[in-house]
Amino acid sequence: MGATKVQPSPAAQLKESSGAQSVSLISAHSSVHTRSDTSPAKQIRTPHVAGIDSLRIICAVWVVFSHLGGLPLGDILAHVGAPEPIIHFVASLNGVAFDGVAAVIVFYVISGLCIHLPVASTNQLDPVKFWIRRGLRVGAPLVCAVILSKVLLGRSSILEPVLWSLYCELIYYAIYPVLLKVASAAGWYLVLAVSVASSALTVLLVSNHHGFVWGYGLALTWIYGLPVWILGVLLAEHVRKPAPALSRFRLAGLRLVVWLASSAATVLHFHSLFHYNFSMLAFSPLAFYWVLEEIRAAQERGTSKIIEICGRASYSVYLCHMIVLAAFALPPQIEISQFLEVSLACAAFCALFYFSIERPSHNLARMLARRIPAILKVA
Repeated sequence: MGATKVQPSPAAQLKESSGAQSVSLISAHSSVHTRSDTSPAKQIRTPHVAGIDSLRIICAVWVVFSHLGGLPLGDILAHVGAPEPIIHFVASLNGVAFDGVAAVIVFYVISGLCIHLPVASTNQLDPVKFWIRRGLRVGAPLVCAVILSKVLLGRSSILEPVLWSLYCELIYYAIYPVLLKVASAAGWYLVLAVSVASSALTVLLVSNHHGFVWGYGLALTWIYGLPVWILGVLLAEHVRKPAPALSRFRLAGLRLVVWLASSAATVLHFHSLFHYNFSMLAFSPLAFYWVLEEIRAAQERGTSKIIEICGRASYSVYLCHMIVLAAFALPPQIEISQFLEVSLACAAFCALFYFSIERPSHNLARMLARRIPAILKVA
């Protein structure tokens, strides 16, 4: 919507990049599609908004490209005989074209939207059912990916560039029922203001020598990112209100602005004192507005069914691509053939992971969320 840099090498980027989750779908005809969960007490209807899955897969692929060091443009230009200065110039632009950190910020906005949208109109939530569903949907694939990386590669540390954001995600799920109660009494804007103040104090008072978003450690990184996630919660309040979409031309301009802003954040991080821990907080309102306008455009004009279907596996792509990249011995400048091989291997492995692990974990989460609360009530 992972990190990237003015790429010295893909290996270095695996350490410095990173980069959680489903929602909505108000159709182009404004009818609301729902996913229903039945329980002995009531039926919970989860709205699903068109365009969100598309954004999620785009952000996931953005993270993959950031860890790959961008597209193999240097090799392409070399094959067509481009002058060396042009090759170096394009390679430099390519090095900042894919900012995985910005993609994670967009993921956080989408996640907050996803979590709050089902209860936005009522503020009613069954905490036990919620924790079971969200914990299993994110936690079960996460544990399996860690085990796979240990078995296949002999180490699980290769997943560190993505795990930090997922740990924060789980913390947000854990505290959401409490935040919901507070916001029901005081309002979400007050909750946002407190989270912004807490995040700002973290940035100003806690040492973060390299300026990465995850540089505060797990104990504080979730506090840093909380206002971004709460922006997604506020987004759930906005998407329920009908509004005209931007024209195609203006939406294209907004996309360009988002891309340039994310690339500028990468340049500033590596060539100034304005690191990611500052720039990503500034980027988050733009991410909020972009996601909102993409949703409105999808509601009005529809979306690509193929991209939406691929978006269902975006969590698997985000979580598992590091395993595939680590299995390849990639040189500092990736070649076209290597790029194609890695991309196909990544797509195949992530698809296998989705169908064999992530999707079954969703089904298990839904089933246990129906049964366990009922068992607890009987007990």
